[in-house]
Amino acid sequence: MGTAWSGAAEMAVNRYQMAWQSAGGTAEALRDDENLYVKIQANDAQLDKSSPNVWEQDSVEIFLDENNGKTVFYQDDDGQYRVNFDNETSFNPESIAEGFESAVKVSGTSYTVETTEIITVITEAPLPRPAQPAAALRPRTAR
Repeated sequence: MGTAWSGAAEMAVNRYQMAWQSAGGTAEALRDDENLYVKIQANDAQLDKSSPNVWEQDSVEIFLDENNGKTVFYQDDDGQYRVNFDNETSFNPESIAEGFESAVKVSGTSYTVETTEIITVITEAPLPRPAQPAAALRPRTAR
C-alpha cells in the first residue's frame, strides 16, 4: 500500500460486538481538511464471510460521530462504515457511501484495511496532519 503513516494517532482494536473474541489489531488515523484516513491491521484465527449477514462476517467497522455528540442514538452526522477482508463494504446510512474509498491486503489470516472517509464537520482538535499531501495517502488497490 505504501502509505506514509508517520505521526498517525494509533489505537488498539480490542472491542468485540459479537461472541467471537479471536480477533485483534491496531488502527491509525490521519486527517486533512476534507478527509479522514484510517488504517486498520486486523489479526484473526481464520477469515470467514460465510454468513449472509454482513455484520457477522470478518470485517472492520468504523463509527464516525462528526460533531462528537457522544449520544446513545444516531444523529444525522453519525455514520457506520464496514469493510470485510475481501474489500466488500456496507454503510449505515447508505448515503455515506459516496466518496468512501477502501483497499484491503490479506496476508494469511491477517488483513490491512485502508480507508478514506469524507468529513464535513470538525469540532474537536484535529488529528495529526499527514506527513505528505493528502493525494498520496488515498488508498490504492491492494491486489
